[in-house]
Amino acid sequence: MYYHGSGVQRDVAAAATYFEKAAAAGFPAAQFNAGVMYEGGRGFSQNLGRAFELYREAARSGYAPAQNNLGRMYEKGEGVVRDAKVALQWYTKSALQGNAIGQFDVGAMYWRGDGIPQNFAKAAEWFQLAAKQGYARAQTADLYSAGWGVPKEEHVAGEWLLKAAEQGDAIAQNKLGAFYLKGQGVAADDSLAAVWFEKAAEQGNRDAQANLASLYQVGRGVGRDLNRAYMWRYLSLGGKSPEQSSELRELARAMPRSDVADAERRASEWLFVHASAKSEEVEVFPLLAQ
Repeated sequence: MYYHGSGVQRDVAAAATYFEKAAAAGFPAAQFNAGVMYEGGRGFSQNLGRAFELYREAARSGYAPAQNNLGRMYEKGEGVVRDAKVALQWYTKSALQGNAIGQFDVGAMYWRGDGIPQNFAKAAEWFQLAAKQGYARAQTADLYSAGWGVPKEEHVAGEWLLKAAEQGDAIAQNKLGAFYLKGQGVAADDSLAAVWFEKAAEQGNRDAQANLASLYQVGRGVGRDLNRAYMWRYLSLGGKSPEQSSELRELARAMPRSDVADAERRASEWLFVHASAKSEEVEVFPLLAQ
């Protein structure tokens, strides 16, 4: 209630205190929630070691979301020494309970050959299980696009990219834009390419920002707009000046100096707005159990 502000004024610190009390009483969901709070520094000072302990308690009780988060901490070496094999064990426990994120994470371990011999066919099996529950990510499409562990089928790759892109996966959105631009696995459509590049670009994906800049520069799928092209190129390069980037120099030579200054101002505003929005996000970490 306090975390989400349901029926009361939202109070993250109070929510953290109640989660901690319930966690001490042995409730796995509360242990998980308190772990999320400690991991993200919400309501408590960030404490990865304490987050690890709480996830472990809940995971040992069989709580699937905690098993998955515990696996992630082992995989990344956060709050504990990195151990890919132990990470895989916890991901698998979560996955076998039907946790879609756990299923995807097991697939990702097979895909990378991390903690287990690389096996694209196994990766595809786990990715598909997760995707059938609605958890699709770009890697699922990559398997079909490259023919790793599954038949090479560009149209199937396109279908998986669309599912992942619609769920907000910025990598998938950028790749789907490229598919539309090339007519790869989907009917070529420059306008749709621009739409998906922009969705990913707005999430801060630099590849998509560069792709969108290119479209604006030549007027492909969008009206030609050097101001927007400069803004997105500037963002994609991490704020480099024209002296540091040949792409920006090329654009700047074709623009009045006032337009260059305006594009850089718009880029700075974009960065400020998106940095502020990110700092206010409630669910940066996994959803709190209800």
